[in-house]
Amino acid sequence: MDTGIDHVVLCVADQWRGDALGQLGTPGVLTPHLDRLADDAVTFANHHCVASPCGPARRSLHTGTLATTHGQFTNDGEQGADLETLAGRLAGEGITPLLIGYTDTPTRDHDPDDWETLIDPAFEVVQPFVWQHGFPRWKQALRDAGHGDGGKHPFGPYAPAGSPDSGGLAPAHYPSELSDVRFLTDAAIATLERLPERSLLHVNWLRPHPPMTAPAPWHRLIDPESVELPARQPLAAQIEQHPYFAATVPNRSMTEYTQLRRRIEEVDEQTERHVRAAYYGLCAEVDDAVGRLIDELQARGLWDRTLFVFTSDHGEALGDHWIWGRRGPFDGHLRVPCLVRDPRQVARSTRGSRVDAPTAAHDLLATICAAVGVEPPATSEGESLLPFVHGERPTWRDHLTFAMSWADHAHAANLDPDDAVLQVVRTDRHRLVRFPTLPPLLFDRDEDPLESVDLGTDPARRRIIDELDALAPAFPDP
Repeated sequence: MDTGIDHVVLCVADQWRGDALGQLGTPGVLTPHLDRLADDAVTFANHHCVASPCGPARRSLHTGTLATTHGQFTNDGEQGADLETLAGRLAGEGITPLLIGYTDTPTRDHDPDDWETLIDPAFEVVQPFVWQHGFPRWKQALRDAGHGDGGKHPFGPYAPAGSPDSGGLAPAHYPSELSDVRFLTDAAIATLERLPERSLLHVNWLRPHPPMTAPAPWHRLIDPESVELPARQPLAAQIEQHPYFAATVPNRSMTEYTQLRRRIEEVDEQTERHVRAAYYGLCAEVDDAVGRLIDELQARGLWDRTLFVFTSDHGEALGDHWIWGRRGPFDGHLRVPCLVRDPRQVARSTRGSRVDAPTAAHDLLATICAAVGVEPPATSEGESLLPFVHGERPTWRDHLTFAMSWADHAHAANLDPDDAVLQVVRTDRHRLVRFPTLPPLLFDRDEDPLESVDLGTDPARRRIIDELDALAPAFPDP
């Protein structure tokens, strides 16, 4: 069956928050190539991850299931390994799945020293890039060019060439033409020369994931004075608000962000501006890579037969609510970009449009399957986004759910690690953060856009809490 689509290019950045797109007007963000793509695609502006960190988030993306279904809550978890994946489904229908990068979805009985057991085995791996394995091919490229590889630590190659100064964070010790982003993009472009008749090309960039060490000129592309400061209340008030914040916020090491040994309590406003500017610089580097990939697809005559998707596994809190990194219950972390470009005539009327309905990572499997005319796995829980892309108004969900473990902080809250999980139920107005044994958090964004006032213990909100609680999946068994 000719669906009009021969190829799918699924691009996934790592730790890219949803508002870091120039078209959305966030101060300091420069993404001209993704903005150009948005003019030719549909932007899902209320798109969210459903799990975190990378491994659980990507397991959801590849299986089309929630974390409470697949059960993987850590990067090295094997839970969900038996679920059918997007790559496996397409391979069974004669569509060759090719991988640039990683999937962070360990196989059953995986070996951390064997990178192949950390990747969905349905993929033909063109260029692996696995942090648990230390990026050996990229390190070799750095050594061949006369640059050190940073030693045995996985993030050793990202060492800065100096210390921060008044202008911002120091650049990486390697030039941009040797960066990990360029390394992976070059591999993706080379793959376009030998694509099978039908293919899924899955391209993964580790950036803008920390360390916040961008190569020149990306490290100084963004003026630190142009960025917004984190949205939050005073630190003491945040810590006192709930045991979750008391356990996860104080004494956090900020070295991978600030390039210096710092705790969160020691980071000043100037440093926060520098960190955000470096983060947006890394986003701009990936944006440039997306532009190169699109240009190559067009030059090779592939663009008009290719479904192109850009998204991220999860966001980055960037200091909002005093949280940094890939774990947290708020939109800085949960909301991620999602742009879908369908080349067919049926999508012509929606190009350049924006969808505000609540969509999520586990919808992408069903979306891609529908585009290439393949039934999704029976275990898939997501819904295809193509009706939106084709100008329809489908009956749609009115809420999103998210699940995450914070067991590495459980001791600080005097909790058993099995109790250190949280779930989020998010509607247009409310956010409920629920825990197995701790009291819930409730925020009303209409009354409190900053989400600084917890209403979880307000008797007048009991009905709302119960209604939202009923929408959440059951907590996993210990």
